Amino acid sequence: MNYQVVLFLFLLSSASLFGQYYNVDCFQGEYDETIEFTSVYDMTEGYYDEFTLDFGFGFPFESDMYSDITFVGASAYVLGDDSPDFNFILYDFIYEVEDEPDPSLREEDIGYAYVERNGLSALVIEFKKNRLANDPSIDEFDSGVTMQHWFYENGMVELHFGDINVLNSPAYIHGEGFVLLPQEINLGPSVEIRSAKTLGLDLENVSGPYDDWVTIEVNEGSGRLNTAPPKGWVINFEKVISATDDHVNLSSMINLHPNPTSGELTVEFPDILS
Repeated sequence: MNYQVVLFLFLLSSASLFGQYYNVDCFQGEYDETIEFTSVYDMTEGYYDEFTLDFGFGFPFESDMYSDITFVGASAYVLGDDSPDFNFILYDFIYEVEDEPDPSLREEDIGYAYVERNGLSALVIEFKKNRLANDPSIDEFDSGVTMQHWFYENGMVELHFGDINVLNSPAYIHGEGFVLLPQEINLGPSVEIRSAKTLGLDLENVSGPYDDWVTIEVNEGSGRLNTAPPKGWVINFEKVISATDDHVNLSSMINLHPNPTSGELTVEFPDILS
């Protein structure tokens, strides 16, 4: 007897069964210094330790939409109140920002802005001359890290590097990354996106030189971006599947043979499921 096989079940008419994935890319761009940022100084009373910002839109992440994001220090962010982990770790380290109440004298700062870019709304958070903890080279070389984190309304995330002025700092070791002095403990910088639903589940984890990195698999630990990128370098995380709006019809992507079948059945799944 022959049986006509109809894959309707988990057959994946929607990506909601698979969660969220990203295409990760990097390229040389230009660092936008024309954006006018609002300092978070008053929000944090000069400590720059934690603050929450509205996206200004619904930000899609995994199966939920989020209206705001919370910075929790060390260049890490959390979405929502129930996330078991940091959700975005974007070039993290123990950074220090001087408490300067006069904006006209403030060389170091963290600020935010709402912009439109290529038809998309984005929340942009800028870290201006954030200093590496215990760095003795600041006075002589003005060492520090300037970068922007871009969160787009379609779920895309970008890390834009400004002046990563650390080449004269003993807190930076080329090929290793940032180290906490005086013990030289390697603490970063990590670039990761983690699940808001499962503790310790990396959705993306980048490791290696800024222009020749690899992605680390789940449970293989945190990676390090171990060389300093040039000004204008961009790391782009483009959301390709989500449980909210990117529905993928997989029925036409699955090779099932023979069909009809009278015995053995072979199912070949697309790479998107691997």
